[in-house]
Amino acid sequence: MRYLRYTRVLLMLTFALSSVFVFGQTRGAQGIVVGQVVDQGTKIGLEYATVSVFSAIDSSLISGEVSDKKGQFIIKEIPEGSYYIKVNFIGYEPLFLDGIIISAEKNLFDLGEVNLVMASENLNEVTVLGRADYVVNKIDRKAYNISKLAVAEGGSAEEVLQLIPSVQVDIDGNVSLRGSGNVTILIDGKPSGISGDNLASYLESLPANTLETIEVITNPSAKYDPDGMVGILNIITKKKKLTGVHGTVSASTGVPASHNLSAMFNAKTGRWNFMVNGGFNYRGGYNKGTTYRESYFDGDTTVLTQNTDGDRTGPGGMVRLSTDYSLSDKTTLSAGGSYNLRNFKMTEDIVTRNGYLGEDPFDIYTRDTERKMEFGMFRYNFGLKHQFDTEGHELVVDASQSRMTHQFSGTYEEMPLSIAMEPLNYVSFRQNNSTQSDETTTTLQADYTLPLKQNNAFEAGYKSIFRNDGSDFFSESYDSLSNQWMDDVFLINNFIADEQIHAVYGVYKQNIKKFGYQVGLRLEQAVLDAELVTTNETFHNDYLSVFPTIHLNYILPQSQQLKASYSRRLDRPNHRVLNPFADYSDPYNLRKGNPFLLPEYIDSYEVEYEKIWDKFSVGTTVYYKQINGMISSIKTVEGDVSTTTYENLGTGINYGLELVFGGDLAKWWNFTWSSNGYRTELIGEGKNSALSTEGFAFNTKLLTNFYLPKKFNLQLSADYRSPMVVAQGEISEVYSVDFALSKKIMNDKGSLSLRARDVFNTRAYSFVNEGVNFYQESYRKRQSQSVQLGFTYSFGRFKNMKGGRMNGNGEERGGMEGGESIEID
Repeated sequence: MRYLRYTRVLLMLTFALSSVFVFGQTRGAQGIVVGQVVDQGTKIGLEYATVSVFSAIDSSLISGEVSDKKGQFIIKEIPEGSYYIKVNFIGYEPLFLDGIIISAEKNLFDLGEVNLVMASENLNEVTVLGRADYVVNKIDRKAYNISKLAVAEGGSAEEVLQLIPSVQVDIDGNVSLRGSGNVTILIDGKPSGISGDNLASYLESLPANTLETIEVITNPSAKYDPDGMVGILNIITKKKKLTGVHGTVSASTGVPASHNLSAMFNAKTGRWNFMVNGGFNYRGGYNKGTTYRESYFDGDTTVLTQNTDGDRTGPGGMVRLSTDYSLSDKTTLSAGGSYNLRNFKMTEDIVTRNGYLGEDPFDIYTRDTERKMEFGMFRYNFGLKHQFDTEGHELVVDASQSRMTHQFSGTYEEMPLSIAMEPLNYVSFRQNNSTQSDETTTTLQADYTLPLKQNNAFEAGYKSIFRNDGSDFFSESYDSLSNQWMDDVFLINNFIADEQIHAVYGVYKQNIKKFGYQVGLRLEQAVLDAELVTTNETFHNDYLSVFPTIHLNYILPQSQQLKASYSRRLDRPNHRVLNPFADYSDPYNLRKGNPFLLPEYIDSYEVEYEKIWDKFSVGTTVYYKQINGMISSIKTVEGDVSTTTYENLGTGINYGLELVFGGDLAKWWNFTWSSNGYRTELIGEGKNSALSTEGFAFNTKLLTNFYLPKKFNLQLSADYRSPMVVAQGEISEVYSVDFALSKKIMNDKGSLSLRARDVFNTRAYSFVNEGVNFYQESYRKRQSQSVQLGFTYSFGRFKNMKGGRMNGNGEERGGMEGGESIEID
């Protein structure tokens, strides 16, 4: 049946694609841009250089071309307006040219000789995969431009991540990359210190319209923290620095309850830059699920079934303020702060049946639950950046702190039922409990870069992380005999953990003509002290680790590139999986941590090849990872109660092939398709279990854009993840289709959008777990289908550079004198 459902989804998607095909047509010719791309040193023309034209108003892609054998290009059919141009070629620094104005009086713009500079100072060359400028490739990462994701407008960061190739987000908001949940989340390049339920709450609170880029770093250099088996996801928020005053406001509303409001305001004048960025959302929807479990004891088979129905609603949002002050042309001070919140109220009804296989249940009851969650996080950061006289010679010092609070309270009432599902004349069981979690993370960091002769450079740095985490659980039950609430003394617990991590690193890199290499070494000392205050138990672990890294890069003829890399990484158990006290929110399905867990270490190898043609590009990566001391969740069953905990198993192996293919099928139609196939092998033995399993899985995603007449844009997104093996079973397939239709209005200063998520309502999760004495099937689904109508408006006044150069983030690199003001309000 699941293959029939998948086939139906593919047929519907194919029909949707074909239905819009007939509406595509080229835009009328109004302006032309010509020029020649050459090497600045040799003045030789560069073939296959990408020249892209972007709107100066909203940075949307207008048109583009690829240079011929002599480096020459002609871009036609450009509407009247103001634009900037990006010129890009493998192995060279990207060049941005501003002040391109097409009008009735001047419809031919000759750029003349466009000189590109070899990327000799570092190995972070930028490569555009696909003409939509959606994927940007660097030596150690891929960056995805969120402004190109119309299907994410009005959504949250969680929904954005679901659209990124090889990234998955499950029903609980857990993020995984290439099939593994051991991934580190950075916010603007800084450690988020967020995991588990806190991460899910944070991603829900972060509006998609406040995001600039998502970077996927699968084999980071020694400059970065080694945490995360499969690498790093760096969420970069918007922080424009155009001279002048400008901003953007976005709003959307939808059904079921889904309302969003976000805004960004930036003012840059003289030596000061101020930015305010924020958003608010309110969401609601249902959640439901089923559980079927067989338990085997002394020749008997008992069966437990559970049916869950509920809903949850609540607000979320964030606000971020930052400022920069230039002490001089070479020294800049920065400061910023942000606050995120996510609250929700959830009601749930669970009907549980217990009995012997093939017989009527001997125990039926309903458990009514009302839970509230309040999540808040403050983040502060201060920075100093000094650029020395030599280009690329700089010192960056950062200090930051995040403070998270997570309050969770629940009210529960259990009522026994008859076979006819009628309440029995018994006193119901009533219970209240609450969890207060607080975490403070302080980070101090200094990074130094020294360019050397002969196209090489040296980087070094120091970093310290101080983390304090506390979790206090309280529970009370109602005593009907005394008519008062009594503390559940055997359930109350208080767990605190203090962790320090101190690291130094060094990285050396060099370019030798078409070949580049980067080698690094990171030395790290970690100390963890934890205490279960309720029982006066203490736990201590300190360990010294060494993390070597190497990256190789070779530029081949005809716009080809070959890369290889190795890094050693680790995955530390977070404090939630260390706390040995059980979570009793569902008394038939307990979950508890293991304070004796050790970090797992990973050896990661990758080889990548990419090729760019005139209108298409392809990138493919082969990877292999070996995990020692692998951490896995283990489920055991005693009677009718299951307990899930965590253990260090022996060895895990993960290897696979990742493919990203994109380009232009027509001037009005482009696409990006990605797929990742991998095999997982688990070989190990825990303290209470011997486990070995293996299996193949894959996921694939398609994102396609149709630029229609009258300034309409249609975007379709589809994804599929096959069944995948876990330590004690399998997770079933998941698939969905999203679409968005947008139209530019108000002289391109505004846009309207209609967005539908999970069009066929197929995003659901099923699990199968097996152990020595049990078999369990579970199904869970939350509200995933929605329709939203949104509006975005850009306003302000900023200086436009004439022929100036900007860096890869669109920020200024040259002077602004003599610029031309552009009104967008």
